[in-house]
Amino acid sequence: MASPPVPRVPDRTYAAYLFDLDGTIYLGDQLLPGARRLIGALRERGLPVRFLSNNPTSDPEQYAAKLTRLGLPTPPAEIVNTVVTMTRWLLEHAPGAVVYPIAEAPLQRALERAGIRTSSDPAEIDVVVASYDRGFTYEKLQVAFDAIWYHRRARLVATNPDRYCPFPGGRGEPDCAAIVAAIEACTGATCETTTGKPDPAMLEAALAGLGVEPADCVMVGDRLETDIRMARRAGAAAALVLTGAASAGDLDGLAPADTPHFVLDRIDRLLPGAPAADHPAATARLRLDPADMDAVRHALAGTAGPDGPPLPGLRAVEAGPDALDALPALLADLAPGAAGVLVTQDRRPFGRDGASLKPLVAERLRAGGLQVEVLELGDRHGHMESDFAEVDQVRRHLGGGRAVVALGSGKLCDVTKHACHLHTQDHGEPVRLVVVQTANSVIAFGSGMATITKDGVKRTWPSRLPDALVLDARVLRDAPAGSTLGGIGDLAVIAVSFGDWRLGAELGLSSYTPACFDILADVRDQLFSPGPAAYAERSLEGAGTLAKLAVLGGFAMTLAGQSSPMSGYEHVVSHMLDMAARPSGRDLASHGCQCGVSTIVCAVAWRRLLDGLRPELVDLDACYPDAGEVERRVRAVFDPLDPSGAMATECWSSYRGKLAAWRDARPRFEAFLAGWEGQRARLAELLQPPEAVVRSLAGAGHPLRYEDLGVPEEQARWAFRHGHLMRGRFSSADLLNYLGWLDDAFADQVFAEYRRLTGAAGQAHGLRG
Repeated sequence: MASPPVPRVPDRTYAAYLFDLDGTIYLGDQLLPGARRLIGALRERGLPVRFLSNNPTSDPEQYAAKLTRLGLPTPPAEIVNTVVTMTRWLLEHAPGAVVYPIAEAPLQRALERAGIRTSSDPAEIDVVVASYDRGFTYEKLQVAFDAIWYHRRARLVATNPDRYCPFPGGRGEPDCAAIVAAIEACTGATCETTTGKPDPAMLEAALAGLGVEPADCVMVGDRLETDIRMARRAGAAAALVLTGAASAGDLDGLAPADTPHFVLDRIDRLLPGAPAADHPAATARLRLDPADMDAVRHALAGTAGPDGPPLPGLRAVEAGPDALDALPALLADLAPGAAGVLVTQDRRPFGRDGASLKPLVAERLRAGGLQVEVLELGDRHGHMESDFAEVDQVRRHLGGGRAVVALGSGKLCDVTKHACHLHTQDHGEPVRLVVVQTANSVIAFGSGMATITKDGVKRTWPSRLPDALVLDARVLRDAPAGSTLGGIGDLAVIAVSFGDWRLGAELGLSSYTPACFDILADVRDQLFSPGPAAYAERSLEGAGTLAKLAVLGGFAMTLAGQSSPMSGYEHVVSHMLDMAARPSGRDLASHGCQCGVSTIVCAVAWRRLLDGLRPELVDLDACYPDAGEVERRVRAVFDPLDPSGAMATECWSSYRGKLAAWRDARPRFEAFLAGWEGQRARLAELLQPPEAVVRSLAGAGHPLRYEDLGVPEEQARWAFRHGHLMRGRFSSADLLNYLGWLDDAFADQVFAEYRRLTGAAGQAHGLRG
């Protein structure tokens, strides 16, 4: 029997608002859309706010610092986690007890500050506190065993009941319940209590001192078994937000006592009168809408080149809330009579209205009478290398007249379409390819280019467009928020990328296609015009608009026959950070977000170049370094990352062609300097000031600093200083280098201005304290 429908938004204001953190306010190190707006509105109305967490590995001060860094300036007093509730429970229920905490430093510090005596001597321990302890050892288990079983004097309590702590990307690690289970298994004891959700004691602790009864507050969270169950047990209103662990499908069959009072698509729907998730206040109208490919081709008719019409091969872009429904018909039209389809996908989970996306797609294809083979790429965590080994893995499954559906990340899309491209080149057999975009994470889905790694170095290769592109707004809306922010960063690069491209063309080092700038007028309007960032909304309209903007970016690259319109020096900086991540022991950060932050840095550098270049002061002979000297520098930069030398060899093979072309172009450079005032004006027309970039990213909730991505600023400075050595394409950084500007002092000046701008914008937008 189906559960009764649940109202999506409250119809009243509450006296206090309690929030879970991870999956509700933020996801990992990314603030979720709408969180800043909602918390700001509540504080403006003078309504008390408290943030709750079962995680005891940070203390309230650390949580407050993180929220402040992410954009919600927060005092520690507003944080209630199991460090707070366990300390409170011991003072109330075991006064004077000697405690053995199997816990990390935050809880141990809190117990010490509260005057609670701790000991590791089993003969005097009264209470064993089990907690989320990543330093849990057999020795700690032995102490607990002796105190409880041998001396038969200690009680067992726990901070929280969680079996594991989830991480972004579907990963996780054992949590407190695993440690409790070990102690219970060897002692035969039973844990008496936990002080975290779903125990109502946590909600009561959060309301302490507010003078608010549970019935007059609302608890908001993403987990039915902890957040919602606690609220229902305590008599508070319970609001489930679908931005974390739970999906709409999880509501089916729930007992009334476990059912939330409200279900929210995003957190800022919590206040009465908030616009419905699928109907934002503003609807974007694009002058060039990829969903109307006939109109797009007509608009681009004048750009056809000797190789044929623009956007060759792309027959259709299906866009809208139910675009996925068109997939079987698209395949029937593209590959009539085909009996089978190969579905390539990574192992990352995606959803659509509460259903798991990838089984849903296979089911729909089979229902259409197609035999489906699923090929999964990458590791079990969803990570792909995006290298030629993966391209070859796909190629081995092609042929036999089957169509292909690429269902996954931008890397998955690039690997699949390049495999299809090479198969056709080698065998003369066309492969019909449909790309189902799973997130607004990159612009690769609508591009005829493919980014494939060679010898550890990311390279962009001429490839092919899909025959059809499916932009299902429900899928894109439900994608991880971090993926969407990456897509926004990947689009923001147009603030500087066209300057780099045009600069190379003016020096005779590349071609330039002015029509590409015109294609992206809608993107510039959406990103850099004053007003709300509607494209960043976690709604059907917002997701649909952002998807179309990303497709236009892909179209610009395809029309140019290169990635230059959407890939300037900011991309090089991000590629360098990726190359340095593994050797430095750091996890890869979002490429798109790295590009977005690097765009700020590059916009600052561009301003200094335009304002500071004085042609009469340029020493032309010094602008042409010795090739041997440059090769030694390339190897000095890249050999520490790859001692085999393959990475440095790949970078030098690309760079030396640029260096030779730069030498040959000396007459063009001399003419460029002679006409500098005109050149400066033309370049400035293609660039956005750094203030506009910061305002755009901040308005979309995009991170503004490298440390927000887990990237040390020192590593970003290294990437900015040396990135020009990895790529054969000319950019502003090459000119800065040849002029002798790109040294440590220049980087100091650029990064100081970047910090000033992002700090000021963070204050204005509430992005940092």
